[in-house]
Amino acid sequence: MKQNTNEGLRILVLEKRGLTEGLLQSIRGSLQIADAQFVGSVENAWHAYRAGRHDLIVAEWATDLDSRSLIRLVRNHKDSPNRLTPIILAMADQSEEENFLDQDEGPMDFLPDSFTADQLAQSIGSVLDRVRRGVAASVKGQDRRGAASPMTEKERRARANERRAKLRSGTPEEIVFLLGV
Repeated sequence: MKQNTNEGLRILVLEKRGLTEGLLQSIRGSLQIADAQFVGSVENAWHAYRAGRHDLIVAEWATDLDSRSLIRLVRNHKDSPNRLTPIILAMADQSEEENFLDQDEGPMDFLPDSFTADQLAQSIGSVLDRVRRGVAASVKGQDRRGAASPMTEKERRARANERRAKLRSGTPEEIVFLLGV
């Protein structure tokens, strides 16, 4: 996934309650969100996703809103523009079995039912960092940090865990700095 940092992030939000919209508006400037499109049904979300170019999807799980259907469409449908688009699933109170089902569908991160703007910003930062590391790690040749000898797997994992912890606990401004958005 290629993100144009000059334009900012383009986010598609599937929700019924309107809570994510208010939270995104409060962190819009700090995360450089260029566009956030809000839809209330899986069908409208799928049409919006196929028509636009979104860097991220935030989907709300609710009894009357089957976000798993949207995730399946994005991940598996032949007309999906990008099957690797990061998806954050905002979960309502649900059973442990439903949590496992959600994990199998392929979202990259989960938010509790009642999340804050900071938690949303941290989740977005963490997901985008994982996407960028995945792209950079797939590049063959010299180590992407310019080091002559690459890190061992153990060193790489330790460094990734430190960075992930910083992203999870940072303010929106720190997350933007760490990600270079």
